[in-house]
Amino acid sequence: MFIVALGSGFMAGLAATSPDMHATADRYMDDYRMYDIDLKSLLGFTGDDVAAVRNTEGVETAVGGKTIDAVLLTPHNDSHTCRVYASLGKDGSPELNGFVLKSGRLPENPGECLVQITHGKYLGGSVEEGDRITLSRDNENYDTLKKNFASESLTVVGFVESPLCISVTAEPTTVGTGSISMNVYTMEDYCLSSVYTDIYVIAEGAAELDTFGDDYAALIDSLEKRLSTVGKERAVIRADEVKKQYASAAGSVEKLRNAASDAVEKR
Repeated sequence: MFIVALGSGFMAGLAATSPDMHATADRYMDDYRMYDIDLKSLLGFTGDDVAAVRNTEGVETAVGGKTIDAVLLTPHNDSHTCRVYASLGKDGSPELNGFVLKSGRLPENPGECLVQITHGKYLGGSVEEGDRITLSRDNENYDTLKKNFASESLTVVGFVESPLCISVTAEPTTVGTGSISMNVYTMEDYCLSSVYTDIYVIAEGAAELDTFGDDYAALIDSLEKRLSTVGKERAVIRADEVKKQYASAAGSVEKLRNAASDAVEKR
């Protein structure tokens, strides 16, 4: 009887573990307003694109974000392959994809940042509050990144835990070591680009549903189809905008070339 009771209790515990873990994860993502859908674009999203997504049926809210992968150096010259999220507001906190401030304070200007070590204990202590992390010249696109960032270094003012980084497996990337070892969160103004790399979407009614349930999956699937239609429409508009920008730039270069040629002839 004792063996049967022990076995029954053990099986009951195992049966309850999965639902409890699902419920905890669902509550965690809802509490910190983690996105339901993350839209990405190689050409970048404009403010009009964000507005079009926000006005789509079934969207509760949509927020643009700037995410850039880069190799950064610590004061000890340790190299980290980082994912920089330039998405914090003027008050140092994000509108979506919130986090827990474990130590330190929120950034007060674009030259400050928060850090989350993604490799846990293996990199713990390699970065401390007050450290300045600097853009490495080993980045293949160093010159482009330098022009795109407000400064080449950031001061670490705190450490966070974010739902954007909950996997034990490091996120892949095309820069540095090929896997993200540190997430960096800073103000949107730190990235000088006028376009967004991401649009984070919260679906209407999603918070009331189980993230792991069939109803949630059906809701997101339906919204994805509507957003796909919006995306195709906005892609044509965005492509035309980029073509006009390049045409304008090419025209300016041609004018400068002609002016230089005329100056040489006059001399």
